[in-house]
Amino acid sequence: MVTTDGEIYDVNTFIRFLMYTNEFDTEGLIYSSSMWHWKGDGKGTIMVSEMEMTRNIYGERNELRWPGTTWIQKMEQQT
Repeated sequence: MVTTDGEIYDVNTFIRFLMYTNEFDTEGLIYSSSMWHWKGDGKGTIMVSEMEMTRNIYGERNELRWPGTTWIQKMEQQT
């Protein structure tokens, strides 16, 4: 089983994983998420992290690095 939270750097790691899938017996691919994966609500609602370190890094945002919920399928179609 492979889990990934889908931030942009994780998408890059997933691409590298796909290059070596012939070396693994992969049973499943799982999207995971956390409160940091804020894709926005289309209304410009501001998100502020509850974690001090992340709040200091990102500040107030209405979106974060979120590639959506179908990027694994798109990667599979390209392999």
